[in-house]
Amino acid sequence: MIWTDLCFDRKQFVTAFVTGDGNEPPIHTPAVQPTQPRERTPRKRLLRERARRALSERYPSGVPDRASVSDVELVFAVNVRIEKSGQNTVSRETILRAAGRLK
Repeated sequence: MIWTDLCFDRKQFVTAFVTGDGNEPPIHTPAVQPTQPRERTPRKRLLRERARRALSERYPSGVPDRASVSDVELVFAVNVRIEKSGQNTVSRETILRAAGRLK
């Protein structure tokens, strides 16, 4: 079977794709890209603050460098401290950002 003609009702076709009052063709505009970076949501800020507090409790003299404490050890220690306070743990990335080890 070979299709040689495509049959459709022109009025229905135009009505389906015309915007406004129906006399002009549709205008397709590309999505607008944000010019400024989005702000962090309050939830993310709260989680990072939770991680900062746990870091300051665990390491009162400041966060040790990577040679002293690896990222894995740091994340584990902070999440243990957060769990002891009865709160939910925080993601690895949030803890490393709070510690200044990740942008």
